[in-house]
Amino acid sequence: AKAAAQSAVADGAEIILGPVFSDAVSVVGPIAKAGGKQVISFTNNNAMAQPGVYVFGFTPEAQTARVVDYALE
Repeated sequence: AKAAAQSAVADGAEIILGPVFSDAVSVVGPIAKAGGKQVISFTNNNAMAQPGVYVFGFTPEAQTARVVDYALE
């Protein structure tokens, strides 16, 4: 993840899409930020969200709320 993020920034990427896993997001985020880029990660760990790093995964909280809402209908 580190090498890929460094390469993306060096190659002039406008935005970084991914990674999926939170341990990789914690590595990619600072690299992207230092390069002035933003990250859209696909992790479901809301703790990874920070300025410039966005979480786009299906969070457990959202999934649970949807199941409960459906069951109540």
